[in-house]
Amino acid sequence: MREALDRFAMVRAGEKWLVALSGGKDSYGMLALLLDLKWRGLLPVELLVCNLDQGQPNFPKHILPEFSGGLGIPHRIEYKDTYSIVTDKLPAGATYCSLCSRLRRGNLYRIAREEGCTALVLGHHRDDSLETFS
Repeated sequence: MREALDRFAMVRAGEKWLVALSGGKDSYGMLALLLDLKWRGLLPVELLVCNLDQGQPNFPKHILPEFSGGLGIPHRIEYKDTYSIVTDKLPAGATYCSLCSRLRRGNLYRIAREEGCTALVLGHHRDDSLETFS
């Protein structure tokens, strides 16, 4: 991560980054790496953790705020029912990932603008695109 940040000159001191947490291992792992870089003094930016509650049934709303608060990280939890839009637009049994992802990113871009963030940081693993189209 540090090599990519350096190679592509992604860090400008004093910026504010919106770090999207989905609740999955990729976004938690990404946050852990970012916090480690901050602790080492190698990431001179402000981090704001954000979770978009998309209205999916049985979503555990309490976990991410408790996690972020426990680490002392500023966080924003945003509710936007994109789940109903996706289930209305796509047939039962279809893969929701591509439409859901577009709606989620659109909302995260809006939140980043509202919060004055210069970057939206997303955690993905190499196989995300393959899983979306399978």
